[in-house]
Amino acid sequence: MNAAKLQNIFGVFILLCLICVPLFWHLDALAIRLWDESRFAGNAYEMYLNGDFFVVKFQGMPDMWSSKPPLMLWCQVFFMKIFGPGEWALRLPSAIAALSTCLILMLFSRRYFQHFLWGGIAAFVLVTTFGYVDIHVTRTGDYDALLAFFTTTYCLALFLFFETKKQKYLYAFFVCLSFAALTKSVAGLVFLPGLFIYALWQKELIALLKNKNTYIGIAIFLFLVLGYYFSREYKNPGYLATVYENELGGRYLNPVEGHEAPWYFYLWALTAWQNPIWMWFIPCGILLGLFSKNAKEFRLTVLFTILSAIYLLVFSASANKLSWYNAPLFPLYAGLSATAIYRIYRILSESDFCKKILKINIFPLLFLIILFIYPYVETLDRVLRISTEWEMETYEIGYFFRDVIKGNEQLPDDCYFLSSELPQQNDFYLQVLNSKGLNIIQHSYESLQKNDKVVTSEEKIKTYIHEHYQYKELASKNNVSIYLIL
Repeated sequence: MNAAKLQNIFGVFILLCLICVPLFWHLDALAIRLWDESRFAGNAYEMYLNGDFFVVKFQGMPDMWSSKPPLMLWCQVFFMKIFGPGEWALRLPSAIAALSTCLILMLFSRRYFQHFLWGGIAAFVLVTTFGYVDIHVTRTGDYDALLAFFTTTYCLALFLFFETKKQKYLYAFFVCLSFAALTKSVAGLVFLPGLFIYALWQKELIALLKNKNTYIGIAIFLFLVLGYYFSREYKNPGYLATVYENELGGRYLNPVEGHEAPWYFYLWALTAWQNPIWMWFIPCGILLGLFSKNAKEFRLTVLFTILSAIYLLVFSASANKLSWYNAPLFPLYAGLSATAIYRIYRILSESDFCKKILKINIFPLLFLIILFIYPYVETLDRVLRISTEWEMETYEIGYFFRDVIKGNEQLPDDCYFLSSELPQQNDFYLQVLNSKGLNIIQHSYESLQKNDKVVTSEEKIKTYIHEHYQYKELASKNNVSIYLIL
């Protein structure tokens, strides 16, 4: 192996190490979040206990609030069997999906451009995108990081099929498309209109329709996706009607749960806080790519531009808007940003002026270090932040329950958990505690009896106990108090 190859391998290794830090560091630090992660945690834990991998359940009943297929839950259950129930098991699928997305960008770069640099830059832009390395995406047990991995992979796979005509990429497209649908249902198919437009532009549609492997791929997709949906309907009648209401006409056209926002919401989120640094490289990358003399760079830019534009149009027209729905866009935007950054890198590398100043031209590397150091440090700072002060009353009891599960704190058997609101973020912890025989159940704080043992973190409930009961405080830590009612 020559020195150049060793240098490339070492560079990729260092890059992957740097990428892994914001993805995996402190991954289990936050208590389980409201609302989605806590719901999925309960779903996964019940699946872990009951072994029913088709009908997703919540509190023992089929879960019709979230009608998504269970691929993410299967991954979480897999890690629960390895590491035990906890935040690591719930969040590892998201972190691994994010790392895999970075690897896909780098491998695609090596295959398409014959070098890792464009993909390495894109991967580093991705993990320093604040809205990507954040709760609801890579830092929690939600669907969106896994969805972004599969959507990115199937888009690049079909693109490579058009470029190379190798059938393996066509099969990879259909397999990843199937997994995207099994991750988040119809949201996994959202790039298909953009791919259709790109195929028309490239005059590849007719050849695609004439290819027998296309129909084998469609059969694979239908077998995997419809196979799950009809199996679930057979075991859980009414499921398909719920899917339609939640994911097709009903939820798309009618606002629910207060998620209305203006049509420009996603653009605002991208520029305001999700991607404030790299957002300004995106139009530069589009312009440089569209006017590039490099045909490969031009075609890839056209693909990413079409995909991101159609995605934004579709989701901006929806009645319900949530910031993390931008997640599948982030790898595309990272690629467009990388096109601009790579162009500057190449100019510095080829500059005779830079070469004359120093024997070894370090200006390209220095440019990348200066460019990335602030967003990388800021990303690490965000990863290290735990709950803010205003969150403490909501999440402090979760941290306490987690310590009890780990054996670092004690909680009396047959203890009542007091909460004035639906404590969904704590359901997972309560299930795990009860599986250990502690019998912790929720109870009304207004109807306690003598000898009841209770735990709460809410100041409102503590004040009520102080004013209406004789009590003994058995223990107190931070905002959490355990009382014996006398």
